[in-house]
Amino acid sequence: MKKTLRIIVSVALLVTMLSMTLLPSFAEAVPGDPDDPSTWPFDTVFSEIMIEKFRAFYDQVDESGITNGDKALEFTRTGYGGYAPQWYDSVDMRYMLTLPYFSFCWDWTGQHISGFCNYFLDTTTMRYFSCVFHGSLDLSGSEIRGITIGSPLHAAPTRITSVTLNDCENLTGVVIYGQPYCTEFHGLNTRVDVVNGICLDQCDFRLIELQLGAEREPIIVKTLGNGSVNFVYKYPAINNDDPMYHITAVSKTGEFLGWYSDGQRIETSTAYVGNETEGANLTAVFAGDVDGDGALTVADALTIMRGSLGVVDCPLTMGDIDGSGDLSIADAILLARLLLGVA
Repeated sequence: MKKTLRIIVSVALLVTMLSMTLLPSFAEAVPGDPDDPSTWPFDTVFSEIMIEKFRAFYDQVDESGITNGDKALEFTRTGYGGYAPQWYDSVDMRYMLTLPYFSFCWDWTGQHISGFCNYFLDTTTMRYFSCVFHGSLDLSGSEIRGITIGSPLHAAPTRITSVTLNDCENLTGVVIYGQPYCTEFHGLNTRVDVVNGICLDQCDFRLIELQLGAEREPIIVKTLGNGSVNFVYKYPAINNDDPMYHITAVSKTGEFLGWYSDGQRIETSTAYVGNETEGANLTAVFAGDVDGDGALTVADALTIMRGSLGVVDCPLTMGDIDGSGDLSIADAILLARLLLGVA
C-alpha cells in the first residue's frame, strides 16, 4: 500500500514538473510591464473605442503636470483599499492595470463589467479611497455600462469638468455626485432605457442633455445666470422607480426667476418635474430682471447692453447672464435670445 502511494505521489510530482516546463510563466502568459503602460495588454478586455477613449482620459495632464493615468496607477499600487500587495500579482489585477479600477468594475458574481468608478470602499476598515481625476471624460460610442463619480454615500470630489456618454448602447446607469468642477453632462442617443437610474446631483451643472430611452425625445437643461441644476431619475437612493424625472435649480445668489421654454416662463418653483416619456428644452434663469419688475423683457436686455457700455448702472448679480463675472454685450444677446425662444 505504501509503495503504491509513493508511486502515485512520484507520478503526480513528475506531471507537475513537466507542466511547469511546458507552460509559459505568468509573466509570459500576461505580457506587459506594469511600469510601462505602452506594453499593457489592452486588447484582452476592451474594445478599440473604449481603449482609445480611456487612453485620451488618462493622458490628460493637470496644472502640476500629472496625468490621470499617473494618479490611477499610483492609487492602485499604494493601498488600493487595503488589499495585500501580493493581490496585485494576479492575472485580474494585471488587466486592471490595463485600465485601472476606475474603468474596470466587478459585479457580485466576480465577473467584470465595463464601468467607471472613482472611489473604493475597503470593507475591512470601512474607509473610502478615491482618486482626484481632472479634465473631461468622453466615452461616447463605447460599451460602457455604468458611470459612478462620487455618490450620496461618498462624494469623492474630483476636478472632472464634463462627462460625455453619447451613443453608448449599453448604458444602464449614471451617478455623478458632489463634483464641484463638473459643469456639463451629455448622454444623447443612448438607444436603451436606463434601468439603474440617473443621479446628477450636488455638482455645478450648467448644461445637461440626455435621453431616457431610444425612442424618446431628448431632455435639454441649460442655465442663465449664477446657478446650476440637478437631475435625478429612478435613482434607488433618492426616488427609486418613480417614472418622473426631477430637476432642481440651485441659485448661488438667492435669485431664481423661473424655468423658461420657447421664450416663455413655464414654472416659478425651483423644482421641475417631467414624465419619462416626454422630452423638454428648459432654461433655469437666475439673472436678467435688472429693472426689478418681476419679468424678463427686451427692456432688461437693453439695460444690460447699456450697462456693459457704462452708459447706465446695472446690477451685476442680475446683469451677468453668462456667469462670467462681469457685464458684456454677450449678456444682453443671451437674454434677448432667451426671450425669442432661441437660447
